[in-house]
Amino acid sequence: MRAIVVYSSKTGFTLKYAKKLSEDLNCELLSIKEIKTRNWDKDEIVIYGGSLKAGLIRDLSHFNKTVKVNPDHLVVFACGLTSREDQVKIQEIKKANHLENSPFYYFPGGVDYSRLGFASRSLLKMICQSIKKDPQKDQMMAKRLEKSGDYTELDLLEEMIEQIKSKSRFHEINVE
Repeated sequence: MRAIVVYSSKTGFTLKYAKKLSEDLNCELLSIKEIKTRNWDKDEIVIYGGSLKAGLIRDLSHFNKTVKVNPDHLVVFACGLTSREDQVKIQEIKKANHLENSPFYYFPGGVDYSRLGFASRSLLKMICQSIKKDPQKDQMMAKRLEKSGDYTELDLLEEMIEQIKSKSRFHEINVE
């Protein structure tokens, strides 16, 4: 069984994870922009990654509408600024993206204000100020939103890769 990594990345942080997965699993890497140009095998494992925007994984619904993937063969990861320790928020992300029956992984991403438009930059700055005013909110996210920064931790992929390799339905992936 073959595998493919599909990603949607606006500022490059999801792409970093997607490239590393593709290299470590020895499989194809495809941008969401290229999905219509490819012939899809119903038996291949699809690993989809996207950044988060308002709790939704970038372009995941577009991907699901465009490509009919066997739900048993879909693995999804997302990158964002929410703390990995906030399991309540991560479960909310999973539910909002209808991933109750799919393996889901969450990784820290980053902020690159130079690659965002005026509206996105302004919105993130307002969110940062709002979070700072409420001590009940994730102050780590506020700190990360203050300026551009790369918070990716590629070593966190190891657990995901090992779990993909060890799951019986993934056992035929050629990862060597």
